[in-house]
Amino acid sequence: MLEKVPERMLTGTPQKYLNQKDERLFFKRAELIYQFFEWELRELITYCLQHKIELILFTTPINLDIPPRQTCTLTEQGETPQIYQQAKKYYDQKKFKDALNRLKSHQLEVEGHAGFFYLLGQTYRQLGEPQKALTYLRKSLSFDCSPWRGHPVFNAIIRQQAAQYGVSLVDFQAILEAELDRNILFSDSITPQHFYYQKALSVLVKKIQAILEP
Repeated sequence: MLEKVPERMLTGTPQKYLNQKDERLFFKRAELIYQFFEWELRELITYCLQHKIELILFTTPINLDIPPRQTCTLTEQGETPQIYQQAKKYYDQKKFKDALNRLKSHQLEVEGHAGFFYLLGQTYRQLGEPQKALTYLRKSLSFDCSPWRGHPVFNAIIRQQAAQYGVSLVDFQAILEAELDRNILFSDSITPQHFYYQKALSVLVKKIQAILEP
């Protein structure tokens, strides 16, 4: 039976968990939340299909410029903290290739270190490799030990379910990611610029028109 999650882990405020046992419970709880979300979304889609209800799903916009709030202490093992600090020093000095080489030398040894993956993603951005940057920026948020906003795992589940059941999807996050490093995407930490709401709305209108066409 899953142990009860401490109350301090249920709030949306960033905080340092007191011990590694709490973090293990956090990961167990997160896995259950993802499973429940997938089950409930599948239930919704199935109901709509059975009753001939048109359903359009949206992904949640996530600001990839905002770093994870907390790296879990469970992941700060071995040489990882030292490697991270060395690479961060290179990054701050704008020695991006040196930072990348330091991070890549230890990449296979890292499991779930949110800060490490965020720094790796930002380093790839500075070196003009946006697709690799996106991979690691998404991964960094997936391992945030103090989640407080939209989450890449939820978006991945939405995309997978939409594709599996042939449900219409407005991939708001993909619209934003396609513009990474081309424009200012967000007006604050969570709110996209109005222009991108308009782009998402245009996609939505086209999907509604397609549904209404005889």
